[in-house]
Formats: sequence, structure tokens, C-alpha cells
Amino acid sequence: MSPGLPDTPALRLVGAARGEPATSLQADIPASPLEAGDARWILAVRVAAAIEGERAAVLTPEKRERLLKLARLLGLRDFDAALIIAIIQDSARCGLGPLADTTAERIAMVRKPQPASRDEPWQWFIRSACVSALGALGAVFLVRLFGG
Repeated sequence: MSPGLPDTPALRLVGAARGEPATSLQADIPASPLEAGDARWILAVRVAAAIEGERAAVLTPEKRERLLKLARLLGLRDFDAALIIAIIQDSARCGLGPLADTTAERIAMVRKPQPASRDEPWQWFIRSACVSALGALGAVFLVRLFGG
């Protein structure tokens, strides 16, 4: 008991050994190392190059918009791109290298981009020609039906 304090019993730990090391929970999704061609890593490298001020990690709105446009071209959603930007800025503000191993592990937890189905330009031309032909055929049918 300490002097000047009312008589209260000392607290004691029940069922726990003192000095026992804390156990860490494993992440639900194991962070895989990023490959050099990974869209998330490409965006991260671009963000690291675009930020101004080492600890401030400022990103101008124009640069942010260009990075978001790049992310869309790489197949990343706007939310995932913003998350990667925030991770890089946070790492820089915490004094870590913006492309350090711990940063790469955090970026690896961001959802991978979905492969976009890219149509060739000639496919769009064929589709446009078919739609135009169907429209012309429909117009001829309506003229004959109602016009005589």
C-alpha cells in the first residue's frame, strides 16, 4: 500500500505468466513480394518519384491526377491507387524509404488489378459497321412500312 492512498488491495494477474512475450497474429492474406512488372509497384515507384519534400511528402493535385490516370491505364481502381499513394506518403512521412521492404509488404496487400479485356481497333470498326447497317436496315423497313 502506498502512503496517503486509501487501503486498496494490489492488483494481480490471474492466469498469465509475467514476462511472457506477446504473440503476433498472422495476417489473413500473406503479403507476397512484388515483382518489378506489378502494376501496384509501378505506380508506387512513380508516386515516390513525384512526391516533393522528403518528410513532408507533398503531392500536387496535378501530379496526383496524372498518377490516377496512370493507375487506371494499369488496371487499378481509383480507390486502390489512392491507397498506394497514401502508403507511399505515410512511409516517407515516417522516415522510412518510400520504397522500403515494409512499404512493399503494405502495397502487396492492395488488391491486384483486374485484367482488362482490350479490344483491337478493328473490332470496334466491325461493331460500328454492324450497328450502322442495322440502323439503316431498320430505317428502310420503317419507310416501307409507313411511307408506302
